[in-house]
Parts: sequence; structure tokens; C-alpha cells
Amino acid sequence: MGLTTADFPPVDPATFMQTPYRERTRTLARHWAEYGFGAPKITAVIYIAKLLLFYVLGGVLLFYFPINAKRHDIIRRRLKQREDRQERAGAA
Repeated sequence: MGLTTADFPPVDPATFMQTPYRERTRTLARHWAEYGFGAPKITAVIYIAKLLLFYVLGGVLLFYFPINAKRHDIIRRRLKQREDRQERAGAA
């Protein structure tokens, strides 16, 4: 099976439906077990590339634009206010 071509079971499509159900099932199940379900390999490559892209892009976005940036700013401001109050109380 190539990268862009599918791998179909070795059956004659014209006479395949006339064979008994169990024989068709056995033939297709064996082919599926040995070769996969027949999709081109590019399908898996695209899926993996898409996952990597989303994980990398998500990591970059979270690194540069944190979700809780506003909350962190509020916490930083409150800590600064607390330090200022402590300095004023210590100086008085």
C-alpha cells in the first residue's frame, strides 16, 4: 500500500456479492487484520501532523497569552499594595 493509494482486498467485485456471507466476512476480516482498514497511509500522517500542530500552537498561545493573565495582574497589584502598606506601617 502506498502513501496515497488505498489497499483493497483481493476480490473480484463483480462476483464477490454472490459468495456466501461467512466467506465474505472471513476474507474482509483477514484483509483488515493484515493490512488495516484500507485507508491510504497519508490519512494517518495528516492526523499526526494535525495533532502536533495543534499541541505546538496551543503551547505557544498559552505561553504568550496566558488564560489567567488578568487574574495574575490583580494578584500582583494586591501584593504590591500589601507591600506598600507594610512599608508605610514600618516607617511610621
